[in-house]
Amino acid sequence: MRSRPRPAARRRFARTGRVAEKPEPGESPGVDESLARQSRLPLPGAAGGAQPAGLDDLPLDGKTPSFAQPAQAPQERQQVARLQALRARRDSTETQAALTELERRARTNENLLPAILAAVESFATVGEISDALRQVFGEYQESVVL
Repeated sequence: MRSRPRPAARRRFARTGRVAEKPEPGESPGVDESLARQSRLPLPGAAGGAQPAGLDDLPLDGKTPSFAQPAQAPQERQQVARLQALRARRDSTETQAALTELERRARTNENLLPAILAAVESFATVGEISDALRQVFGEYQESVVL
């Protein structure tokens, strides 16, 4: 089923011979105008206001700014402590059995989701689950094509 043009668009076409034009009061802007407005939005951290999207806002003095996060030692120590506490209170044999089952299933054609859920329920970390899968499937290596 084809959608019919909006009445305002039909009136505009009858008046100007064009559909895309500045919208009338109370009418939503067209897609083209909306995209044009978005491309003029100020970029995050851009000094001096709006700049066309896609243009770099980097200094031209040859120095590349550092976008690295500042050292977050307190948060890192807190997260390491939480991980150590988790590993201390979980049942290690149950977790290891779940990870072994996950690795076994990965070597076969069986569904991995139940084994992943069992590993999560036994408090295996995302890293441990990823390591078990990495043992079987390896890591993605991008092929270079020239």
